[in-house]
Amino acid sequence: MNGYVYYKGLTLGPAVKLVWRDDAGALIDYSTGWTFSAKITAINATALLATKTANITGSSGVLGYNVVIDWDTADHTALTTPGTYSVLLVATPTVGDPVAFPAPITFTLLPAPV
Repeated sequence: MNGYVYYKGLTLGPAVKLVWRDDAGALIDYSTGWTFSAKITAINATALLATKTANITGSSGVLGYNVVIDWDTADHTALTTPGTYSVLLVATPTVGDPVAFPAPITFTLLPAPV
């Protein structure tokens, strides 16, 4: 999932809307019984820069997508350098093991306009 662009210090920008399917290709119902976390690193790096747990919502997929990551200005506070970042999205069920979103999620953070 590429093409998301945000500006440091601004809340404007699109929410990341994801379609997450199981191994059989069926849309997973994330409407209840799941929590989410998004771990952010610089692209091609391993150092964790931030973890987001708020404003990540799951649904049944009735709108065509079943997970939405809605970014806030504070989510980018720990990202001091404009650039491209990678997000590891993890869904954790009430009972069972966490699972990671199967495709890379990236976004570009640009300096705030002057």
